[in-house]
Amino acid sequence: YYRDTSQLRLDPALAEELAVQNLEAQQDDRALTDARIVATPEEITISATGQVDFTLLRIFMADEEPFSVSVSATADARRSP
Repeated sequence: YYRDTSQLRLDPALAEELAVQNLEAQQDDRALTDARIVATPEEITISATGQVDFTLLRIFMADEEPFSVSVSATADARRSP
C-alpha cells in the first residue's frame, strides 16, 4: 500500500495478532482480568482492566477488597527514524 500511495497504514489483523502475542508474553498477568484490542488501518487501541491490591495502604485498610484499574493506549502508523 505504501509503495503505491506513500501513505502509512497498519495491517489490522497483524497488529492485533502482535498485540495478543505481547499480552500473552507478559511474565506477571495475574491481575489482568480483561483486555480488548481494536485495530484499523489508521491505529490500534489496547484496553486492559485488572484488579490491584492496596499493598502498603493495607496497613490502614486491612478489610478492603482489591480495586479495579482500567487503562487504554492508542498508537498510529508512523515511519521509523
